[in-house]
Order: sequence, then C-alpha cells, then structure tokens
Amino acid sequence: MRKKQRATRRIGISTATRQRAQRANQVWSWDIIHDQTQAGSSLRILTLIDECTKQCLAIEVGRSIRALDAIRVLDGAIKGYGRPEHIRSDNGPEFIAEAIRQRMSTAQIKSLYIQPGSPWEQAYIESFHDKFRDECLNRELFATLTEARVIIESWRREYNQMRPHSALGYLTPDECHNILQQPKWSAENRGHMLGFDSPPAPMRDLSTIAFFRTVALLRRHGPVPGILAARRPGAIMDKSKRRFLTKP
Repeated sequence: MRKKQRATRRIGISTATRQRAQRANQVWSWDIIHDQTQAGSSLRILTLIDECTKQCLAIEVGRSIRALDAIRVLDGAIKGYGRPEHIRSDNGPEFIAEAIRQRMSTAQIKSLYIQPGSPWEQAYIESFHDKFRDECLNRELFATLTEARVIIESWRREYNQMRPHSALGYLTPDECHNILQQPKWSAENRGHMLGFDSPPAPMRDLSTIAFFRTVALLRRHGPVPGILAARRPGAIMDKSKRRFLTKP
C-alpha cells in the first residue's frame, strides 16, 4: 500500500530583517482570529495594528477572509494612515498569497514573516487580541454578521480614542499618533514614550494619570472587568464566564 505523502506547508519569504517599531508606520502587524454568531455561524476577523502607536488601523469581519479582502483592508489603511515600511504576519495563506506579495512590492512595503509555530514573534498583535477578546468578543453575542461588524467597529474606535496604554505613558493610541506626528517631538522623547528609557518629566506621575483616566472610563462606560468584581454582590456574567461590575 502506497503511503500518502504529507503536503509541504508554504512559508512566506521575508524581504527585511526583524524590526522593532520606534516610530509610527515603521511596522504594522496583521493576523486573523475566529469567533461565531449566536446561531453558531463562524466569523473570521482580520485585525491590523501599528506596533508603535498601538492604533488598531482596521478590523475586517466576514465569513471568510481572502487575499483580495486583505489587500482591500491594506489599501484602506494606507489611505487613512499613510504607507508602512514593514508589515509583520504569520504564514497564513491570506498573507503569503502571490497577490499580497505583488501589492506590497508595488507599494514598496517590506514583509516580515514570523517562524511557523512562533506566535511570540508577533507579540504586539497577540496582546491586542487578548484585549479584543476580553473587552469585546467575549462580552457580546452577535445575532448577525452585520451586527458583528457594527459592534466591533464601534469598539475599535473606542479603543483608539478612549483606551489609555501604560506602554504609551497612559496616552490613548490616537493621542500617541498625534504627538509622534509633531515635528518638534524629538527622537529622545519618542524613545521615552515607547519605554526605551525612563519617562520624561511630563510623564513621570503615571499613577496619578492612570487613576484619573480610569475613573473617567468607569463613569463613561460602566461595567469593566476586574478582580474586585468577583466579590461584589450583583455582578453580572459575560459569555466568557468572567464577572463584571454593574453600573452603580
């Protein structure tokens, strides 16, 4: 009996060495995660972020994600945010397709493919996915594909405009992007913001900044995940079985 040969997995070819993002549009990263509607229909979700500013540049939700869908998302992000120097991704078929390679070559964007089975090489977008699941996907039940697109896009805008990041000196991604776009923002201060050294004087009192930003978010958006929620009476459950504080 002839033994069936195992198919060889295709691997993307990087066109640049590994990069650590130190400025906006230096390294973007994209990946695909999965969820489902309330009826059990599968959803594929393409996410695209800027590794420096932590901005979520786009989230595409569909029953399937093809290379042409990824190209359309990339073109929209370039139109809105400018052209990136590099894009980091895994070796999924959507990202190593010939159409993607040709589009990136035409736009003079270098590819950074991670090693197969090494998601830690794409740590920024993996961290983003953890937040995305905890704060959106695990808390929402999507009746339809359209509803999923509307809710997820609303969360993306809130994430960029309202959610502070400790790695950015407790600025929101949009605030960080706007600051880094200013010509007077020196390379030294940019390094401080991104955690390459101790923060400059305006960002030293991070605990105070974090406190007031957290209070403002609690008042504006209501229930948030937290350790204390498990011990509070009247807490509510989401579909991930985590407890959330109810609004006062």
